[in-house]
Amino acid sequence: MRIVLIGNQTEELNLFSKSISQVLGQCEFICFTDPMLAAKYIWHHPVDIVFAKERMRPVSGIDLLRVIRKEKPEMPVVILADDDGMQQQAAELIADGYWKKPVRREQLESIPKIIENTDWQ
Repeated sequence: MRIVLIGNQTEELNLFSKSISQVLGQCEFICFTDPMLAAKYIWHHPVDIVFAKERMRPVSGIDLLRVIRKEKPEMPVVILADDDGMQQQAAELIADGYWKKPVRREQLESIPKIIENTDWQ
């Protein structure tokens, strides 16, 4: 499983990737602190699912979701948030999840189902 993680802090991305690995086993993680570099990567490489932090600069996770939806509308994208502030916008853009931190084990266990329920591949 190839997973793209996007956020402001490399340490946070590393911890999140370890949490996913503990639940799902070995996965390939591609981590970005620059949302637009991540978008370019997603457009040109096979990816199973994208996790983007809601609050990033210069592009927010919601703005990145808009960009991804234009190029790959069926790509599974989950927004990682500190609060419910942008949940409505994420829902309008049809995010595949809006997970408030800390992420729970049950949410991580649902990753294969999220991927399975999309038609993008």
